[in-house]
Amino acid sequence: MKLFFCTSSYPAESNITIGSVASFEKDFVMELIKKNVEVFVITPKQPGDGFDEKHPKLHIIRYNWAGSKKGTELSSLNIFNPHDLWFAISIFWNGARAVLRLAKKEKPDFNFALWAVPAGFWVWICKKRFKVPYAVWTLGSDIWVYGRKFYTKPLIKMILRSADKLYSDGFLLGKETAKLGGQKCVFLPSTQKLTTEGIEKMQLPYKTEKINFLFIGRYHINKGPDVLLDAIALLPKEIGEKCHFHLFGGGDLEPLLFRKVKVLNLSNITINGFVNTTECSALLRHAHFLIIPSREDSIPVVLSDALQCHLPVIVAQVGDMKQLADEYGIGYSFPREDAKILAKYIQQAVNDDKENFRNKIDEVLKIFDLPGTVNHLITDIKSIIK
Repeated sequence: MKLFFCTSSYPAESNITIGSVASFEKDFVMELIKKNVEVFVITPKQPGDGFDEKHPKLHIIRYNWAGSKKGTELSSLNIFNPHDLWFAISIFWNGARAVLRLAKKEKPDFNFALWAVPAGFWVWICKKRFKVPYAVWTLGSDIWVYGRKFYTKPLIKMILRSADKLYSDGFLLGKETAKLGGQKCVFLPSTQKLTTEGIEKMQLPYKTEKINFLFIGRYHINKGPDVLLDAIALLPKEIGEKCHFHLFGGGDLEPLLFRKVKVLNLSNITINGFVNTTECSALLRHAHFLIIPSREDSIPVVLSDALQCHLPVIVAQVGDMKQLADEYGIGYSFPREDAKILAKYIQQAVNDDKENFRNKIDEVLKIFDLPGTVNHLITDIKSIIK
């Protein structure tokens, strides 16, 4: 089977970081290859892409676009800014051209788009031109951002309603995707394999005399790192002195976070850059709790990463995270943007033994099974193309 894996964010082998939405894609592709699928990854060039992994059944095509040399994130573009509008048109149109050129040559059996935009547009065009069936795996921003804006909603609906299959990485997100797409949407969890090799020898930034809390994600308004800082500032002095908070990520909110740390006079926090999979695994295994204070999210990959490391979580009540935290008992949930309640649960977590969450975490881990997820996708594809 020939599969086009179309995504705006496939990481180079030398540039895989945790906290970006792309961090799990390499593992997903390699699992497809294990199932004897020949995979063609079509993705835009980014600065510092470095080298790609080599495999006879893997072909990675990185196309040029207006933001290739600038490292521009699609989520940060404002289409009412002429400069950003040109970037958006470039990533959509150049991606479609790359898919069409390759489809004419390779004649794929199926196209798989991560996510509705921009990759969904590429495979929609390909279906119109070459009749290649496609599926779309939706992301929270596809539905809760672009699916709600008057100028992008018609495009999202067109892409979803023309798809042969719809997937989402969250239960609530799936319901919204189905409503917008006019057809059933299947839950497909986004997860990756964390390495254990060499992590015991790593030097961690944790303070051994402190209780170490962790945030891993983009420094973006939707991920809510500023909410976490507000909560830390509300902690009683005796609690704050016992803890240290480690943030790992990157994004346009970073300058604001540094200013906020200074204004709030927070001495128990360290703001760091992105980490790779090995570093992530080590950090998660030795932290006390992971905090996910998102304003908009479904089930972020870092949540399943934490569960693999038997790390309990404190999560915002957005997407499916409330259900996972409360019903399955893997940690605590707090109302969206409520720094006061978040501070309350941090205080509670300080006195918790994280081993008490292990059995409940093991139950939830059964949901995030990468080989099972890929098998599900392949079975669906075969039923469509037979």
